[in-house]
Amino acid sequence: MAYSKIDICNLALAMLGEDSIRSFDDHNKRARLCSNLFDFSRDSILIKAAWTFAVKFFKLKKLDGIASDEQPPDISIYNMPNDCLKPLDITPFGSKQKWYVCAEGIAVSSSVEEPTLKYIKKDVDVGSYTLPFISILSAKIAMHLALPVTKSQKIAGDTKKLYYAALAENIPDDDNIGDNGKSPDNEPWRDTFVEVGQ
Repeated sequence: MAYSKIDICNLALAMLGEDSIRSFDDHNKRARLCSNLFDFSRDSILIKAAWTFAVKFFKLKKLDGIASDEQPPDISIYNMPNDCLKPLDITPFGSKQKWYVCAEGIAVSSSVEEPTLKYIKKDVDVGSYTLPFISILSAKIAMHLALPVTKSQKIAGDTKKLYYAALAENIPDDDNIGDNGKSPDNEPWRDTFVEVGQ
């Protein structure tokens, strides 16, 4: 089942024990707040991980006439895709190739020919959201709604904990969908594990 923006907001309202809304145009505070908070909450979560439904690839085009005295000689400037919310990596992926975002676009090591950018795209169709993402997004919206809707500091504190628990539980679940970017572990007996704090 695909969830709509209203469905996700109603999940958030249910977490607070509040009545649902039918649309963002409803004449009540809950609908106005949901309308104002949805895009901000979505984008703030999209940038936290390489969500399976939001990853896109784009062959970069070099920008001419950008060179300046401040630009290192081993760097070329490329255009940033209009729908890029967060750059993730440049080909060859996983190579730790030198690149960074600048005012003009994306600065990439000149040794890379025709680089491809892996990034998180903006304005992803809500029907493509995965369940792990919906779980986090609804909890995030509930966290923002809690105080203005319920006027309860306790409920606000509880929903904040709920959001961080959803974040910790669901990002790994989404990351385990498919095998994109995963490499086989050919020598598992050589693995070492370090306890947190060491």
